[in-house]
Amino acid sequence: KVEIEGVELTVVEITDGLFLYNTVRTNEITSVKLPSGLKRIGRYAFEDCKNLETVTGIPTTLEYMGGRVFNGTKWINSLEGEGVYLFGGWAIAHRGVVPQSLTMPEETIGITDGFLKRGPTSGYYNLKTLVLNEGLKQITYCAFDNSSNLSKVTLPASLEYLDPEGFSGCGIKEYEVAAGSMYYSAVDGVLFNLDKTELVSYPSYKEGDSYIVPDGVTDLSEHAFYGTLLKSLVLPEGVQVIESQAIRQMNNLEILILPSTITAMGMGTFYACKKLKTVVLKAEECPAYGGVDLSTSDFDNMILYV
Repeated sequence: KVEIEGVELTVVEITDGLFLYNTVRTNEITSVKLPSGLKRIGRYAFEDCKNLETVTGIPTTLEYMGGRVFNGTKWINSLEGEGVYLFGGWAIAHRGVVPQSLTMPEETIGITDGFLKRGPTSGYYNLKTLVLNEGLKQITYCAFDNSSNLSKVTLPASLEYLDPEGFSGCGIKEYEVAAGSMYYSAVDGVLFNLDKTELVSYPSYKEGDSYIVPDGVTDLSEHAFYGTLLKSLVLPEGVQVIESQAIRQMNNLEILILPSTITAMGMGTFYACKKLKTVVLKAEECPAYGGVDLSTSDFDNMILYV
């Protein structure tokens, strides 16, 4: 607890990067005791506190835990045993070589950034089959980063949040969603929100050269088509905004058709779409553009139809 102007307050959150690099500068923190009522620990909170050896008071009330909270500390490097290591219900590390088939523990409520990617000998690329437990609520940024042999994911009905880059660099060809989900749905392997108004993620390695986004979709999530293999993409009437990075690094994309309803495109749209040759813009007014350096894209021979 802390007292501010005579009022006693309970500490429930540690913010992003609060103690980042602390011991590199001061060589002070060797142990941390966390309060029992702690609800949130931000990303990088204790990252690279190199002399941190002891962590106690692990709370059971954590609602959120960011990635890489303890990376680079003596404590996390000294964890014993093999398999999934849980911290207050959050999977923060996998000790030992990752097997081809991995089942998350039943008590897992969240999976953090870099859960598998811990170094060149961790074997995160071995993973081919992943079983996510019912009760899992969150999969955060790059939780399964570059698990290139992982081609299919079934999301449990309990999942409330999947970061747009939760499976970044993985070989995903198909998403499935367990029956009873209140948050997500899947159609032909493509992930949508429950009422199918938002396209959340198109599998990076889904087979097929072209895709027509279904009618009724009004939003493209961040990174929705990031790095996919499509050559042709058609957005339906009703889509107004392309979120940042939604159409980025699509190395094979040649044709893009935008609807008359489009009003804005976020940062990173078209970035590294090196083969883009034809864009059809049906809107009567030019959409607002978030902007980013387009030097990695080749527009010399592109035709824009308006």
